[in-house]
Amino acid sequence: MEQKNYLHKNIVLSTLINNGYKAYFVGGIVRDYLLNNVYKDISLLDIDITTNARPDEVKLLFKNTYDTGIKHGTITVVYDNIKYEITTFRKEYKYINNRFPKKVKYINKLKSDIKRRDFTINAIAMDKNLKIIDYFNGISDIENKVIRTVGNPNIRFKEDALRMLRAIRFSCNLNFTINSNTLQSIMKNKSLLENISNERIYSEFKKAINGDYIKNLKYLLIFNQFKKLNLYNVPEEKNYVLRLAYIIHNFENISVLTNLKVDKDTIIKVNKVLSNINYMNIYSRYGLKRLISNTDFETVKIILILKKIEFKLYNSIYSSNECIFINQLKITGNDLIKNGIALEGVKIGEILNKILDEVLKNPSLNEYTKLIELSKSFS
Repeated sequence: MEQKNYLHKNIVLSTLINNGYKAYFVGGIVRDYLLNNVYKDISLLDIDITTNARPDEVKLLFKNTYDTGIKHGTITVVYDNIKYEITTFRKEYKYINNRFPKKVKYINKLKSDIKRRDFTINAIAMDKNLKIIDYFNGISDIENKVIRTVGNPNIRFKEDALRMLRAIRFSCNLNFTINSNTLQSIMKNKSLLENISNERIYSEFKKAINGDYIKNLKYLLIFNQFKKLNLYNVPEEKNYVLRLAYIIHNFENISVLTNLKVDKDTIIKVNKVLSNINYMNIYSRYGLKRLISNTDFETVKIILILKKIEFKLYNSIYSSNECIFINQLKITGNDLIKNGIALEGVKIGEILNKILDEVLKNPSLNEYTKLIELSKSFS
C-alpha cells in the first residue's frame, strides 16, 4: 500500500478518534511526508501519534501494547507489524541531568503539547485527513532546509542536551543547515552533552555517520567527545565500517570506539581493517589474494577505498572463482588422514595452510590428486 494511503486510512489513528479522542500524526512521519521521503517497506515506518487519550485508555483500545515510556505518557502499540509511539498531550516540568522531565502533566491542547518539541521540522501535526497543522513555521523551515529549535534554543538544549546531537544528525540525514542561533546555542551549551550516557550519544552518532550528507559531520567537532576525529572528506560510500575506519585511522588504537560504546561486532570489523591497512604486498595478484584470504572480501574492499587503490585487480579476483579460502580447497583434513599424511589437528592445519598458499600462487593446483601429492611434501 502506498505510504500516503496507509496514513490516510490508518486504523490506529482512526481507532483513537472513533473512541472520542483527539489524535494526530506528529514528528518524523509528518516531516518525511512533507519531504516526499517514501519508505519502500511500509513495515519500516516508525509512527508517532499524539493524543489526549491517557496511557491506560490507549492500552484498553489495542491488543499489542508495550509500556516503553509510560512514566512520561508514551505507550508503544504494534499493529500490522508497524510500531506506533502514542504519547498523551503533556507539559513537562524540570529536567533531570539535561535529559528527562522530572514531572509531566497531561493536558488537552495540541498546541501546548507541540510547543515542548525539539525542532520546528518535527513540530508539525497532521490529522486523519492529512491536513497539516503547523504552529511554529515548520513547513517554512522544511522548504528552506533549516534546522531550528521550537522557541529558545538554550531552553530546549538545557531540557535535553541530546537534542544538540539530534540537530547534527538531521543535518547529516536531510542536508539541512543548522540555524545560526541554534548553532550558537549548541556551541554555548556543548558541555551539557557530558551529562548524557555514551549509549545515547552513540545512537545519534551512528545515525549521523550513516547519513547521506556527511559533509555536515563537521558539526560534531564542536563537542570534546569528537574533536579528535577525522571528520572531513569522509568517504561517500555508505558503509558504516568504512566510514568509522576512516574517521579514526589516525589513532594508535581503537579505544576511541570503545569509549563511544560502539558495538563489539563493529569494533572487530574496524579493527580488522586498521590492522591490515599497511599490508605491503597489496598490488600483486598473489599478495591481494593472500590479504583477502587472511581477512575477507569486504575488509579488503574497505582497505582499497581508504588507500585510494583502483579495483581492477580486486574485481578480477572477485569474479574469477579462484580458490581463496581453505574451505575452497579440493582437499580436506579428512583426506589427509585417509592418505596417512597427517593425523594430528595442529599438523593438519599447518599442511592445509601451506597448500592454500601454493594454490593462491597457482590456482591450477587446486585438484584433488595434485593436492594429495603436494601435501606429501609438507608432511
